[in-house]
Amino acid sequence: MADHTYRSRRRIMVRIFSNQEQMSPNFRDPNGKPLFKKLTSPPDDNDIDVEKIKWTFKFLGLDERDIVLSKRRKKEEVIKMFNRWGGNCNEEHEEKNLAQWYDYFFFVFLGYCNDIEKTHFQFDDGRMPISDIYDQIKTMKPYVGKPKVFLIQADDISLLPSKFITKGGSDREIKTRTLPQDADRLIISSDIPQLFANRNHPEYTKLTDSTGSPGQAQPPRPRWSFLVEAFSDVMTDRQYTTPGNGDLLTRTCFINAKVSALVDELHQDLRAERTREEETRENPHVPMTVSTLRKLIFL
Repeated sequence: MADHTYRSRRRIMVRIFSNQEQMSPNFRDPNGKPLFKKLTSPPDDNDIDVEKIKWTFKFLGLDERDIVLSKRRKKEEVIKMFNRWGGNCNEEHEEKNLAQWYDYFFFVFLGYCNDIEKTHFQFDDGRMPISDIYDQIKTMKPYVGKPKVFLIQADDISLLPSKFITKGGSDREIKTRTLPQDADRLIISSDIPQLFANRNHPEYTKLTDSTGSPGQAQPPRPRWSFLVEAFSDVMTDRQYTTPGNGDLLTRTCFINAKVSALVDELHQDLRAERTREEETRENPHVPMTVSTLRKLIFL
């Protein structure tokens, strides 16, 4: 079994990158402020998805020191951090070569995809493909041979029935995606907007042409993005830790199944709401999972 499983001393590095606002100049109010923002929770006013991810890894027994949040980072800042952790920098810093101490890596990106380049993540100063980060770290020794999991929730607001988005036809251009060529990587990504999980929230009705989800009362608190909710449920539920289905790659099937059920419910609501003119708009779909893992990951 050991030969088929990645080595683990329970040293797991979790880094969360959160950009809570859609920074595109195409979606600003008359005062120049972003129209689309993530739903937040007190006391730190963090994206609710951030709090759910942090809770999930704490539930799994990780120390708070290993779960670090970075908010509103610029592109070059993010690249610099990955290089620093991998020892690829000249500066003296307490986090230099930090990655060599860890066995597993979870890199979580929570925010928005760019409204023009859908495969790009929107950072605080513009868009960048996450693949730029893959390419940065794939040859750095502290990362090599260790599993690197990328969980990406990048809301595509063109999926929303919004009064601020041009109607008619598909808003999304089909683009060729390059599959990763290096090993030991798992990518789970979704572009279903967080607001779709909160169809009776005032922000949803304010920013869309919708009157809310039929027959549903306003929930007592905002709900997490579909992917984040499904990821947390599967990672913390004992039924997914039994022999035969407890490894992380197998669990992604259950994550997708849970998101699929939520999407089916969403499709029913959208069909009821959409006008004939909007019927050609693309529907949300289940997360994309890409793996080049060579062994099993158990947490």
